[in-house]
Amino acid sequence: MKDSLTTTFGNKRTFFLVALVLVMVCLLTATAVVYSQPEPCKVAITGDTIFTSNLTSDCSSTNRRGNNAKFYTISPSERATVTITLETSNFDPYLYLMRGDTTRGTVVTENDDDDGNRERSKITRTLAAGTYTIEATSYYDGMTGEFTITFDGLPGAPAPTPTATPLPTNTPTPGATLTPLPTPRPTAAPIRPGPGTGATLPSLASGPGHVCVLYSTGQVGCRTVAATGETSPTVASLTAPAGDQFVGITTGDNHVCALTGRDVLICEG
Repeated sequence: MKDSLTTTFGNKRTFFLVALVLVMVCLLTATAVVYSQPEPCKVAITGDTIFTSNLTSDCSSTNRRGNNAKFYTISPSERATVTITLETSNFDPYLYLMRGDTTRGTVVTENDDDDGNRERSKITRTLAAGTYTIEATSYYDGMTGEFTITFDGLPGAPAPTPTATPLPTNTPTPGATLTPLPTPRPTAAPIRPGPGTGATLPSLASGPGHVCVLYSTGQVGCRTVAATGETSPTVASLTAPAGDQFVGITTGDNHVCALTGRDVLICEG
């Protein structure tokens, strides 16, 4: 009986250990599945760059049956001459250039060995604006390993169109009162020298309701100006000293002053 119990207990312990090992294996496997992030099969390239990747069985070629591959898309914004170079010492590289954003597009061109170099494939092509897909694969099927792919000649993003800055507007301050412009004074009728005097009108000066003129003869005459713009006959005149004449005039509210050539100032009003 004792031997039977020992055997039974031993079997249970063995079963427990085996079950524990299986649980641990399952947990480790589940953890690996959760945190393993395979590299994407297709990558968008937005400008000149050097990209290092691995050829694995995660992605399959669409142009060479049984081969592994990685795909890249380019979208030149304008016509450009683009060069794609695939280099590796792990397998014989092979390149395809296809139209469109699809791994099954129409093949534009392809290359195996660049100038006989079995470790490099190169495509140089002038492309119109649009989207193209590049397949990086191997000449022989089932090949894996690290490689480097280089993109040259891709035009950069177009420069942003400058935005016009609107001119500032004069917004009245709330509560502000706009001051109206003063009503312009009526223009006085021109004063002309009397007939036969031979005088001209070299300078004028005006004040509220009157206007004065300095004639080329050196004399000064003033007239009143009505609101309608009409002028009266000469109402004031200045006489320069003998042998002297006026060279400049100025007026105020109710007076007129004139300066002679000998710096004598004479005022009226």
